Amino acid sequence: MKHNQYLLVFDFDETMAATKKPGPHNIGLRDAHQISIKRIFGERGADSFQAIGGLQNRAPLELVSALLSQDLRLQETAKMYFIRNCGRLKNIQWKDDDPIGSVTEVFVTEKMFVYASELGKHPGGVIWPEPCKGFLSLLDSLRELKEKGIPIDLAILSAGHTPFIKKTFKAWGYPLPKVVLSDDEVRYINCPIERKIKPSTFLLYLVQKRLARLHGKINLPLKDAKEMRLKMAYFGDDLERDGELARRAGIPFGWFTPGTIFQAIDNGIRFSDWQVIANHLRDEETFVDMLAGKSMREIFGIA
Repeated sequence: MKHNQYLLVFDFDETMAATKKPGPHNIGLRDAHQISIKRIFGERGADSFQAIGGLQNRAPLELVSALLSQDLRLQETAKMYFIRNCGRLKNIQWKDDDPIGSVTEVFVTEKMFVYASELGKHPGGVIWPEPCKGFLSLLDSLRELKEKGIPIDLAILSAGHTPFIKKTFKAWGYPLPKVVLSDDEVRYINCPIERKIKPSTFLLYLVQKRLARLHGKINLPLKDAKEMRLKMAYFGDDLERDGELARRAGIPFGWFTPGTIFQAIDNGIRFSDWQVIANHLRDEETFVDMLAGKSMREIFGIA
């Protein structure tokens, strides 16, 4: 793998795709979580969901763990729901020795059922979810750089779900990035939950390993991973999870926050329109800097 390879890593929900905005059937990201929780756990689960502060960008395993810690009775409620709906949930194997994992599988499957009516193209040309403001222009700018010979890739690191992400890119008419690391893969890794959720830099290393394999490199020593990060940047909508992950990894952070002005922040930039980033990448000076192999901090002017 070339040492001059650039990599932009993106969160998905509310960074690439405006999933909080309800779709044609009035269901968005938060609604899907609330509906799924109420179906599985009933009113007691809905109350516990509110008691733990709602979603808060938690990964499914993290959210379920918090719910069961709030009320242990929810575990048995979820198991009974699974038994009643085992035909529809036939791909799930309930494991009494792993209640959190089992409940998580039920929750994720139910959530995807809820999303099914919203996701994709609808009559009248309506697409859900819509891309965040200016994001398709950003994708175009990256394609243009590659066509001009700049070795740059993009990857997705999300607590969401790969089938959802795939269908979204298909609806947009854009190719799926070659590297997508979602909760669908991460939750099965045998390691402490703290390593499976943002802001763990272990997740970023997994993304780097996948990219390295695409370029024919089987192993990725930590020394090489650290060197790769000079040419990396991470973008997300959550300063505490995404921003902290970038800070720990030593890479610059782009904080996408609709309704704000463009400004410098600690270890990065804050912006509300991807067109700003796309314009910067299309700038001739940026092209020259990338040809020269400058770091991502230098390219974005981040100290």
